[in-house]
Amino acid sequence: MQNAVGKLVPPTDDGSQDSLALKIWMIEQARHTIDATYYIFSDDLAGYAVLGALCDAVIRGVDIRLIVDAAGSFSIPKSALRMLDSCEEDAGYMKNSEGHPTTQRAGVQVAVFNALTNLAASPNRRSHDKLLITDGEFGDSAYLVTGGRNISLDYYGLTETGEFDPQAYRDLEILLRPADVLREESIGVTTSGYFSLLFLFKGNRLLEARHSEPARASYRKHRARAREALATLKSFPMMRERFSQMPKYASEGLVETRVRLVEQMSHVVDKRVVRD
Repeated sequence: MQNAVGKLVPPTDDGSQDSLALKIWMIEQARHTIDATYYIFSDDLAGYAVLGALCDAVIRGVDIRLIVDAAGSFSIPKSALRMLDSCEEDAGYMKNSEGHPTTQRAGVQVAVFNALTNLAASPNRRSHDKLLITDGEFGDSAYLVTGGRNISLDYYGLTETGEFDPQAYRDLEILLRPADVLREESIGVTTSGYFSLLFLFKGNRLLEARHSEPARASYRKHRARAREALATLKSFPMMRERFSQMPKYASEGLVETRVRLVEQMSHVVDKRVVRD
């Protein structure tokens, strides 16, 4: 059990659209690290907008780890995920806890959970986690959101053209931040540790950018699409106000709560795999 403060992101039309704006906002305000894992990461406007925001984050010096499930995210081209890894070539320098630049450039690590290409893996062992953590190990600047929504327009009440989608799934999420409790590991640190265990699962497959010219050309196309998707999403009339209100939305109405963490993690190995 851990202390935290949080609020529900409700299963309503407004809640669905707030949820997508919240996730983009969390990525854009992150200063140090982003960990994200989703069962479904779709080849649509939502998926590419998130990829665009993640690429921008690593360029400004934020370290990225992303896990998608091999079955749930089968539809998104692996070249689109490798594109995110290629953003590391333009990575900025990471900042320390005081906000000062370090000599370490940010990195990107993308993993497919329990890859279907691994013949020894059980095809039924899937990760249905839906979790976004920003600055998890950096004190009270941490945010995390978890619940039932994947990275797909099907969950956010929007169409590709910005119209209201009345057929969207109704799901529930919770936004959490660490509570100010002395001598207690924060919920941000604990969930980042859980993410590390999920990332290090032996059946995972790392997706790294390839360096051939055809691959680079493909990444340029995916990056342009991601950049356009992010700009398009922010331009929709029903989303513009939500994006402008996100700092207030994410900080107001948070109530004290106790979070029960089911996973036992008494010996969590590393943390983040740092590249040379």
